[in-house]
Amino acid sequence: MASDGLKAHHTKLRDLAGQILSATKLPALAASAGPVRDLLTKMSGILLVHLAAEDHSFYPRLLADKRREVSDAAARFQQEMGGIKEGFGQYIKQWTRDAIAADPTGFTRDTTSLLTKLSGRMDREERELYPLE
Repeated sequence: MASDGLKAHHTKLRDLAGQILSATKLPALAASAGPVRDLLTKMSGILLVHLAAEDHSFYPRLLADKRREVSDAAARFQQEMGGIKEGFGQYIKQWTRDAIAADPTGFTRDTTSLLTKLSGRMDREERELYPLE
């Protein structure tokens, strides 16, 4: 099943999210900005591969499915993903090493918010969309 590969991406993304969130709790987050940014870069790469797999293979197949509940669900999920993808892109551009070091409190706030949304999205995909495959 195609969703098996997507679930593997989710596992990697959750692991990286956990590492990043752990780093936000460090008293010396500003001094750890480089390694934290490296984790973000790794997460971004996995997420971009994941989104490409969804956009070029997974969603087109579900959108073409003759079962209306499958195609409707795929269309809804695909539309919702645009906002998350755009938000993640802005987040990655904003939170450079220097920005993390300069504003660890803001980074923690934005990171917690973004990763909560991403986690919720992955949970919904696994619970509602992938079983339709």
